[in-house]
Amino acid sequence: MLEKLGLDHLQQSDLIGLLVTYAIWFSIIILQLVLIIHRFKSAIKRWEVGVIVGLTVTIIWMPQKLMGAMVVSHLSESFLPEFVAAMIRMVVLGCVIILWYMMTFGTGASYWSDAHQGGYVLLDKKQIQGRGWDGIWTKLLLSVLIGFVLSVITLAAFHLIGISKGNISQQNADVLRETGVLEKIPSIIYIMAMFSYVMFAAITEEIAFRGLLLPWLAKLFGWKDGYAIGFWIGAVIVSIVWAFMHITNSNMPAVKIAQIFIIGLFFCWMAKKWGVESAIFGHLSLNITATLSSLIFNV
Repeated sequence: MLEKLGLDHLQQSDLIGLLVTYAIWFSIIILQLVLIIHRFKSAIKRWEVGVIVGLTVTIIWMPQKLMGAMVVSHLSESFLPEFVAAMIRMVVLGCVIILWYMMTFGTGASYWSDAHQGGYVLLDKKQIQGRGWDGIWTKLLLSVLIGFVLSVITLAAFHLIGISKGNISQQNADVLRETGVLEKIPSIIYIMAMFSYVMFAAITEEIAFRGLLLPWLAKLFGWKDGYAIGFWIGAVIVSIVWAFMHITNSNMPAVKIAQIFIIGLFFCWMAKKWGVESAIFGHLSLNITATLSSLIFNV
């Protein structure tokens, strides 16, 4: 069975980590769908901004999908038919992504509008009457700085204690290198795909976790003005789940989980204090700094 799925080369710990990651994502998607249905009317009111969010996510996602199509096509015996088929799949999936993130954004914005603080202070400012608008660009710049500092500290600490890529990431890179596929792909496409991947991950994870699940959980645990415990219970749960999603990203899973959990709490605080956009900018800065370090210093 594992051989058919192409997973026969994985160690048991890697396989368990992969299953945990998929199980979390599947559960998150189901929960998002339930919340979207529950807040459908409120979400659809924000469809104009939601479409812009969905289009942005899709455009950022496309370079990595393009590289994936090129890799698969080069590995197959018939390049052109496979590439055309991959492009058709990309267009269809792109339409689904636009719709999905339009509704996920709208639902999350709806839950944040129930709160007294935070939310989509730029994208949903009409619904929340400009809450958090003052000094927003300074806050976004600070968010970028926070993401950069967190990334530098993490990279330095990981280098000192010898943390590297997880086995799955390393094996995927080795396969591409050994097959010679990377040599057939233009460098600009490869670099665009790398940045596409980390930017797509940052934005979609923030929309799902800090944008939707955090306000829902915080409200569930009784967050209101003067009672912040409910918010922090939600923040801890969201950060734990988010951390376990990254279990396969390094050769020391426990350290990686602790790192992502702490960063997750930072992003939750930023979403409440400065807005979800700040968490998105911080996450983008974190990922882009790590990617640049990988390209320049091979760390």
